[in-house]
Amino acid sequence: SGLVIVTCMCGFVDPWAAVVCSAIAGALYAAGSWLLLRCGIDDPLDSSAVHLGSGMLGSIMVAFVANPK
Repeated sequence: SGLVIVTCMCGFVDPWAAVVCSAIAGALYAAGSWLLLRCGIDDPLDSSAVHLGSGMLGSIMVAFVANPK
């Protein structure tokens, strides 16, 4: 999930921001995976939790951590 979140912002953020965003994405993945199991949704690869959650978060986080240069 860390790689998914950094993919959309890799050209616009500093390395420290990529690490912070990846850590947040890891926590979001764990919560999303738990929510899928709790709702009874069968996703054996957890691709929904990884790609949907981290992709949307990456699109939003780039506005907050982008380097203005």
